[in-house]
Amino acid sequence: MASGSTALGRIREELTCSICHNLFEEPKLLPCLHSFCANCLDSQVHKKPYDDENPEGNRKDRLVCSLCNDHTAPILLPSEGVRGLKTNFPFKNLVNHLKMEDMVCAHGSSSSQQKPAPKAVPCTRCDSDEKAVSICITCHLHLCPLCERDHKRVPLTREHQLISLSTQASKSLEIVMEGQAVEGAEVESSLPSDVELSGMSQDRAWKCEEHPNDDVELYCKDCDKVICLRCMVAHHRRHDYAPATEVVDEYKGKIAKTSRQTLAVQARFKQAIGKLHSARTNLEAKEKSTIEEVQLHCDRIKIELEKQRDVLQKKIKEIADRKKERLDEQLAELGRIGETLQMSVKFSEDITENCIPVEFLFLWKQMSDRLEELCATYGSRPCEPKEESTMNFHRGEDLEAKVRKPDALGTVVANPDPQRFTVDGIENQHFVEKKKTTFTVTCRDIAGNTLSEHQLTVKAEIQAEKGGTTAQCQVVNNQNGTFSVTVNPQTHGLHQIAVSVVIGDKTYPIGPLRIAVSPAHRCNITAPTHVFGKEAASEKKMRNPWGIAVIKEEIVVSDVDMNCLLVFSKEGIYSRKIGKNGVGKVEFKSPRGLACTPDDSIIVAEKGNHRLQEVTLGGVFVRFFGTSEAGKPGSEKGQFNGPSCVAVNSKGIVFATDSQNDRIQYFKPNGEFLGIIRKLGQEVLKDPYGISIYRQSQLQGGERELIFVTERSENRIRCFEKKGGMYVSVKTFGESGVVKGPLVQPVGILADQRSGYVVVAEFQNQRISIFSRSGEHIYSFGERGSDTGAAHFHNPMSIAALGKSSIIVTDCGNGRLKTFCII
Repeated sequence: MASGSTALGRIREELTCSICHNLFEEPKLLPCLHSFCANCLDSQVHKKPYDDENPEGNRKDRLVCSLCNDHTAPILLPSEGVRGLKTNFPFKNLVNHLKMEDMVCAHGSSSSQQKPAPKAVPCTRCDSDEKAVSICITCHLHLCPLCERDHKRVPLTREHQLISLSTQASKSLEIVMEGQAVEGAEVESSLPSDVELSGMSQDRAWKCEEHPNDDVELYCKDCDKVICLRCMVAHHRRHDYAPATEVVDEYKGKIAKTSRQTLAVQARFKQAIGKLHSARTNLEAKEKSTIEEVQLHCDRIKIELEKQRDVLQKKIKEIADRKKERLDEQLAELGRIGETLQMSVKFSEDITENCIPVEFLFLWKQMSDRLEELCATYGSRPCEPKEESTMNFHRGEDLEAKVRKPDALGTVVANPDPQRFTVDGIENQHFVEKKKTTFTVTCRDIAGNTLSEHQLTVKAEIQAEKGGTTAQCQVVNNQNGTFSVTVNPQTHGLHQIAVSVVIGDKTYPIGPLRIAVSPAHRCNITAPTHVFGKEAASEKKMRNPWGIAVIKEEIVVSDVDMNCLLVFSKEGIYSRKIGKNGVGKVEFKSPRGLACTPDDSIIVAEKGNHRLQEVTLGGVFVRFFGTSEAGKPGSEKGQFNGPSCVAVNSKGIVFATDSQNDRIQYFKPNGEFLGIIRKLGQEVLKDPYGISIYRQSQLQGGERELIFVTERSENRIRCFEKKGGMYVSVKTFGESGVVKGPLVQPVGILADQRSGYVVVAEFQNQRISIFSRSGEHIYSFGERGSDTGAAHFHNPMSIAALGKSSIIVTDCGNGRLKTFCII
């Protein structure tokens, strides 16, 4: 039994859930081929709360395998949730057998172990205290004789497998677990002959989940499902199916082939892991040696500085000693003279005061001569110090200033890091055909240092997307890790710039960069490419088209007078009407701006009902946004007072301009209120009307989201983004006026994802104006009029992108839609 116990222990480990640490209960198989209990996976399902950074959390349940622990690739669950995952039936079957073994062993030990007889186990099927005589493998129930008989007779349970709890059965179970036969064993169904997975019985029968009394014998290739004969007749008769025994070898062969390929991939990764370990070891050694090199460099400089310090200090001492020697000599001399003068004066004063006249006269002549001699000798003699205390230190060639610089001791430069190569100055450039424009490529290492000392080469070429030829760009090495790239596109339209950095024998591509090139002669749009909309709805005409959105292959327009949505094909053929006048579901009052959600439904800004409403293209109601009662304006959070336009970002967050309240409100995709944008830093929004979102891809990965809003009464456009948890203004452009460039009552706006243009409809100027994202006016076109063949407008209102190069404009006053090619 030792070897059997060891094998049993191994398989128990494989059949133990790593979350609850118990044997699997309804094991579910993840795409990564790890299995867990269904209930355990339910507890691991990650439903992120909605927020504007991660709004899609509740749209699809997801989880991260606790064994793979790969948070970068969470597993998206099917619509049924965890229950929709495939059940690991081999594990489930084996667990059931193990549980039966546990139940039998719990009932009693074999006689060979000579243990006391256990207490009788009561029946768990009925309320009696009758002793159980068998166990149902399928139901996991202890059965008394009466329940055992009923279990065998009832059609629902008569196919279940039973194990007798007799002593002989326990003996036979142990022997069967060792793979031996027992003659006369009272066992109606045994456990697997070997507990190793590879040794599971090949001829055991599987029962159909839908028809529990029928064996699963067929495999449907179309549905990727094992089925019974009744399932085949009922649901799979016209499918490609075959007996399981006939197709199993084919699929085993495919698994074997894929396994060999996977092993080859695994070997490559194993080799790569070895290289990574080696690289890390080498990096640690290089780190240590570089630190030691810096320390040695500093020590050498320190030693040299100390030497120079000692020389300077010695010179200072020599100069000071010489000066002090001279001063000491002068001090001694002047001291001696001073003492002589003092003694002579004192002697003369004493004689004069204390001697009798005869004695004084006897000496006066000599004293007078001496004093006169001293005055003559020392009266004009210089007494100033012969040496000054002056001694200045002149610093050597701004050494201190140099040492204060961050790179005074040197710099540490790593290998080039392509993730830190950047293209600067291209986002705000306005490219014009046959005009040179320059931007900068900067190459850095992993620490962000520019690679001025590396041997780098930058190559760049430009090509028009519409079958243009490729042209090389002029590149100038600035000798400081940056390169100036000059492009000169020869045609207008969309272009791609391919930039690559060559270091040795390796090439690192950047981009490709996509730019829109304007025509050299602006304002060249004089006529629309298509006009439609007169034949719409039951009234056979479009009355007052306002908002517009292009969804899939259809154009959706809101009509303010008809209080409905009109749907057209991209060719302008009228398809259907959605909604009617009212305050209920799929009912509208003065519908204005439209936006498309990531799920391809439509969000409508209802000025008359003071709310947003989401409906599908099929006209099915989804939800309302806003807490205002239909038809009543409000100013509290989530309430609207005449919403004008709406935009949806890539994460499903809904932004709506609440014009009368001078603010923008934004909501989760499920309609829950998120926040209000009223201030952009220190600036305040005024009469926000049109809104559009531009997703700017970053070379380092990720996206930057720029929100463009027209402030109708202020005649300007604001661009803002979220930084540090708050929305801040990035730029403001446009001025009031009627000349080319300035704006008058800008309403609809499109931040064109294709070209990078910002396209604005001017309600008062009766035209369309096009700007670069930096706010530079590119050109305007249109004038007041009703000519269908000209760029004539009567109150243009909304704009949407159409196809690869066109825009579609709602011409409200003329009751029609016009398309123009702008790229």
